[in-house]
Amino acid sequence: MAPATRISNQHWYRKVNAPLLAALGGTLLCALLFLGHRLSLLNLPGLDAWESSTGDLRFRLRGPLTPQGDDIVIVGLDDATRREAPEFWQTRVGFAALIDKIQESEPRAFGVDAFFSSPEINLSGSTVEAVQRARDSLRGETTLSAAAQEADRALGLVEDETRGDEVLAETVARSPALVLALLFYLDGPPTPNQSPEPPGISHAHLDEAVHIEQPESRRPPRASGTIAPLAKIGERVQHMGHVNVKYDADGAVRQAPLIIERGGQLYQSLSLTLAGMYAGEPTSFVSGESFASLGTRRLPLSARGFASIAYLGPNKTFPRVSALELLASEHGLPALKDKLVLVGYTDAARDKLITPFDQQLDGVELHATLLHNILHDELLHRVSPWATVLAIVLIGTTLTILQLRRIRRRGAWFLGAAAIAMSGLYALISQLLFSHSNLQLDLVAPILAAVIISMIAMTASLATEGRERRQLRSAFGQYMQSTLVEKILQNPEQLKLGGERRDLTVLFSDIRSFSRFSETLDPEVLSDFLNEYLTPMTDLVMADAGMLDKYIGDAVMAVYGAPIELHDHAERACATALAMIGALPALNARWMARKLPEIRIGIGINTGAMSVGNMGSDTRFDYTVMGDAVNLGARLESLTKTYGVDILAGEATMRGACARYLFREIDSVRVVGRSASARIYQLLGTIDEATMKKADLDLFADALAAYRAMDWTAARSGLEAFLSAHPGDGPSETLLARLARLEKQPPVGAWDGVFEQVDK
Repeated sequence: MAPATRISNQHWYRKVNAPLLAALGGTLLCALLFLGHRLSLLNLPGLDAWESSTGDLRFRLRGPLTPQGDDIVIVGLDDATRREAPEFWQTRVGFAALIDKIQESEPRAFGVDAFFSSPEINLSGSTVEAVQRARDSLRGETTLSAAAQEADRALGLVEDETRGDEVLAETVARSPALVLALLFYLDGPPTPNQSPEPPGISHAHLDEAVHIEQPESRRPPRASGTIAPLAKIGERVQHMGHVNVKYDADGAVRQAPLIIERGGQLYQSLSLTLAGMYAGEPTSFVSGESFASLGTRRLPLSARGFASIAYLGPNKTFPRVSALELLASEHGLPALKDKLVLVGYTDAARDKLITPFDQQLDGVELHATLLHNILHDELLHRVSPWATVLAIVLIGTTLTILQLRRIRRRGAWFLGAAAIAMSGLYALISQLLFSHSNLQLDLVAPILAAVIISMIAMTASLATEGRERRQLRSAFGQYMQSTLVEKILQNPEQLKLGGERRDLTVLFSDIRSFSRFSETLDPEVLSDFLNEYLTPMTDLVMADAGMLDKYIGDAVMAVYGAPIELHDHAERACATALAMIGALPALNARWMARKLPEIRIGIGINTGAMSVGNMGSDTRFDYTVMGDAVNLGARLESLTKTYGVDILAGEATMRGACARYLFREIDSVRVVGRSASARIYQLLGTIDEATMKKADLDLFADALAAYRAMDWTAARSGLEAFLSAHPGDGPSETLLARLARLEKQPPVGAWDGVFEQVDK
């Protein structure tokens, strides 16, 4: 019996598909964890940072874009302005002159990304008072000398330099297209009893706003402090907007709040204010909504009012004009007419931001980008958490379906490739939607879910089916080719308890007179001898894709065509039988050199319908074959001694292998335990290599036909002629001996020419 083919049904057969259930559970777990994270019910460390990094990569894969039109222009306070016109750089009077020049250029609207929150101090207060007293005393004189008049003019210029805030306020008052910037502190705790609004910041209110108390996760960020223009400036400006941005943990800016709450009021950003002025449409917002409105435009926002910026490219993506060039113009620049103008610092020393395209983006460029996004409906639209949950469920469901046994049989490589392909397809779809529709799908969570689900399923497979596969590989690996074992592992259900009817070929080989032979050897020597014999014989079976069914003492039983179907199973069995006979001379030479006996073997091969499968109980069984065709194969092996041949085959085997191998029909027999007779054939070799010729075979066939016709004289003549050509031919000698008996004692009754086997 071949113990390695005995497998416990309880160990390897599972009604429950553990990897499938594990993948299903992993899908549910990943979906719930992500949903809890996005709803702020729990925190998954690093998830948002990873997602932000993929957003940067998506920008770079998309590449820089050109602004739609030239309606946005940046006036830069650059290094040239700082070097050549420091008075405009350093004083409020200089800013006032710059605003006047922009106003003369007749833009549609313009914003200044600078704060005038503290008084300008060019001279100390006591010095200013001294100058004023000196001028008052000079004005008290009825007549002034030329020197006094010159002194008065000089003191007047000094006094004017101390009035920069007033000069700027007057300039602001006559600039209806101007939007000034303010900044809110968002880091501190909210202060419910905040001080009244600083003068002028009410101009940053939305045109239409409904503020409803919402949970912290669905309300705009709340201001704990404000940097606003001086009262004298703020009171005279007509428009304001905040310039807050959101810095992520890595220092990069990817979002900016369009809406900020302070003291129950809602304030809009500088970009949104400018967009409303340019479009001539009102801005509106309702707390808790995931969008703000600019007329009929719906601007996508996060639940807390943050806009995701769709960067067009690196620094200097938008057209720029140097402030120095503008100040040097006589009546402003025509290039600014009817444009949206943003004024900000563009020198090398200040207001730099990190973005996906640039590590040194000017702050004013960011606000220009945000303004462009608003006007051209380009703000990134991040899908809702439910859409990502759906993506996780779809990916998880697909991976779960891939855990079906008939799919999983393809191998771990297939499942891994499928997971990678799905992740790649999802990433590609995400990139296309990002590049062409500004739709930002969550990328990390679904792909991470695919990895986690695959790992969970793989772990479950290793913990359950992996162990059974190892057991099956170990069990069948010693008795079948490794390629056939792998095919069994791909479809282990075919090994379930019970048989199925299939056409197969069975081979039996046995050592002649082994019982007498074994009595002459010590047990240890006999054991080594059998190992030396059975090992190469088993290897030959496996080499022709046969399955070693069992050892029966010195006998070998092999099956061809099961468990893996083979259309040429009869030919493979014949190849093994010839190889076994061919291997004996070398083995005998080795044994005889060690004073061990020489052996001969007989081989029986038969093909036919057999019951194949696991035969036994629910807990212990053998994978084997049963049936009349199997019994006939065993009897053919014992008949090789009767006819003095090495290999006998049944008629079905001859028919299945005659295209490649040469056979000689030698008799019809009725074997022990079987009522029907069977024609038996000697396997002579391959057609190309067999020593007998067609004339020889015809001679023997004619003699056999005469024998069956009871023409003893013709039969004897033919057999003797064949024996003369082939001395020592076992079938001829056997039939001649039988003829001698029949001639002396002719058969009684009907004669069918069938030989009755008496002994097994």
